[in-house]
Amino acid sequence: MFYKSFMGINIGDEVFYLELMHRFAQGDCPFLHEWHPTQIYAIMLYPLYVLYVFLKGSNNGIILAGRLLMNSITLLTALIIYGILKRGGISTLERVMITILQLFYSCNGILGLSYYMVAYEALLLVLALQYYEKQTKHYKYLFIFLKGFFLSLAVCCNPFLSVFLGLKIIWCLCKGIKSEHMNVVLFLMGIFSSILWIIVVIFSHGGTIKQFFAVVPELLHDSSHSVDGNTLATKVYLGLNEYFFFHGYIIIGAAILVMIYRVWKKEIGLKWKRIYFAIQTFYMCMVLGRNIMLSDNLGDAIFIISFYFVLLIPIADITSNRLWIDVIGAGIILMFSFFLASNQPRAAGSSGAIIVVIGGASMFRSVLREINIDKKYLALGVAMVMMPVCIVTVYWKVYTNWNDKFSFRLPEKVACGPARGLYTTEEHKKEVEYMCELAGKMEDEGYLVTNNMLLYLTANLRCGMYSAWYDGIENQAQRVEQYYSLYPERKPNYIVAYGEGNNFKEFTEWQEIDAYEKQGEDMYQIFQRMDL
Repeated sequence: MFYKSFMGINIGDEVFYLELMHRFAQGDCPFLHEWHPTQIYAIMLYPLYVLYVFLKGSNNGIILAGRLLMNSITLLTALIIYGILKRGGISTLERVMITILQLFYSCNGILGLSYYMVAYEALLLVLALQYYEKQTKHYKYLFIFLKGFFLSLAVCCNPFLSVFLGLKIIWCLCKGIKSEHMNVVLFLMGIFSSILWIIVVIFSHGGTIKQFFAVVPELLHDSSHSVDGNTLATKVYLGLNEYFFFHGYIIIGAAILVMIYRVWKKEIGLKWKRIYFAIQTFYMCMVLGRNIMLSDNLGDAIFIISFYFVLLIPIADITSNRLWIDVIGAGIILMFSFFLASNQPRAAGSSGAIIVVIGGASMFRSVLREINIDKKYLALGVAMVMMPVCIVTVYWKVYTNWNDKFSFRLPEKVACGPARGLYTTEEHKKEVEYMCELAGKMEDEGYLVTNNMLLYLTANLRCGMYSAWYDGIENQAQRVEQYYSLYPERKPNYIVAYGEGNNFKEFTEWQEIDAYEKQGEDMYQIFQRMDL
């Protein structure tokens, strides 16, 4: 996976994650100048960007550095989790499969720093620390503090997790009223340490409380990151229909009825457990097989297996092991929070679904015991269910490359700009080199608006729009007007427009100064303000 870090260029999502850090490093104030709803992670991480620029003298090669850092974090987390599970007596097979899933999972095959992956890694560490804390008395206070810090970091990556954080704080306070006062204090200190840093960054960048509340409505309205209906219920409904069609609701209904019966009667007969297990397993095999044959998104298999594990909860031994309950619950919460935060709920939600699968690996063994499977077949049963997800997860990370072609040896190496050191196709290399050349022709001061986020990273100009994630003034006219009414000085010196779908509305007189046509694709048009 470190080798793959050198392959391919993603000028969309991956560059945007770095551009937010770049923007704050340039002096733009979080929330006031940037209105993207999931920007808080960049506030936490932008000191790393500043450190890189300080050490290297520029941001050349920053994309590759971000990938190597993310892979290093993933590897370290995998080693930590493997060691904790080993100490907790988890079987070797389960430890290996859980570690493989954690090590090779990447949302959309994006290798760099992203709020998806940082939230995913942080929440896994919270769960691992919570489990380890119960197994040892050594460094207990340190683990409690770190648990609070990593939980708040996950919330910073996805603010929709704040409800979960609030409930966790309330539970911690209620528990601490009776005992363990120091644990509560340390846990809250871990949480508020990140909040304090966010406040320091905002005020150090010139923000005020009055300005912050003035832009809160804009932070909550982001039509470029919505889908039809723009509600959690709608996204879940569309997702279930896409994967399982109408008969999926019959399966869900059966699971609910079995759970109600178990709560009422406390016990289900062995015969009925086996029948329920057989029906759910047969149905999931059909859905998974159909998905593998028809879908071009291999990550969907992660959703299907996670859904399968949730449906098996009614016949699992809930009293034997609390670990998988906490992990599956956290995964479901993270999945739903990313449904709300992203305009690509299938891809984004997989960050939570993979955690559900990790918890399901532990739960599935107890399910097999409940239906009285012979002990010698327990490991085989776990392996048969987990193996497809492990294969898909590894394939997704190794063989896919978001927004670029992939092979183990792309022919052209980029020698300039933030993408320096990456290998790509000849056409993409020409495009990146043109961005470097164009950035050199522009002035060092002023503002830029473009729908090519790599140019924001390459040029010295600051972003002149409410967000670097921007789909054209025509689609966001009201937000653009509001932004420039608050910050008229941020109207851009240059506009670089790419593609027919991005019709940039004129708000002053412009002169076209250059153009670049990609082979067989749309054209870049470069405009400069004439009234400067």
